[in-house]
Formats: sequence, structure tokens, C-alpha cells
Amino acid sequence: MRHVFVDTVGLLALWDEDDQWHAAAETAWRLVLASGAVPCTTDYVLGNAVTRQRGGPIVNRWT
Repeated sequence: MRHVFVDTVGLLALWDEDDQWHAAAETAWRLVLASGAVPCTTDYVLGNAVTRQRGGPIVNRWT
């Protein structure tokens, strides 16, 4: 099983539709999921991303 690390910047771009990298993050996310790889991160990254999120609800992009 292959794992792909997701960092803070990637999560923020994925969550924030106004982020300049959102489209690229969406494409990368779809490719990761389609490849069968498992996205992974750390508690630190999640906490950092949540505290830095710029408005809007956090959506469940893990499924």
C-alpha cells in the first residue's frame, strides 16, 4: 500500500475554493484517490491547517 503525505498548504488549498492553488490541489487529490494511494498526514498538520483556515466550513475530503 502506497501512502501520500498531505501537508498544511495542500489541505488549505483543497479546503479553500478561493485559494490560488485550489484547482491544482483538487486535481492532485483526485489523482491520489484514483491511484489507490492512501492520503496521510499528522496531528500537527491537521491542527495547523484548521487554525489557519480562512473561513468557510471544513469539508470532509478524505472520502
